Amino acid sequence: PAADGKRVRWGLLFRAGGSPMLNDADLAQIRELGLKDMVDLRSSEARVLAPTRIEGILKELGLG
Repeated sequence: PAADGKRVRWGLLFRAGGSPMLNDADLAQIRELGLKDMVDLRSSEARVLAPTRIEGILKELGLG
């Protein structure tokens, strides 16, 4: 729940970890979800050392 007690609509937000370790079947499932944005909370150094395999599928918004 959000701070005001409301909830995010089901299927609107997905959280995952380990995007550098995704296989081709995983990437196919991500494409089927129709996601538009990916927020990568790792540092820029971590993103360089282990880049996500989702690049090119989603717009990546790096915050670190």
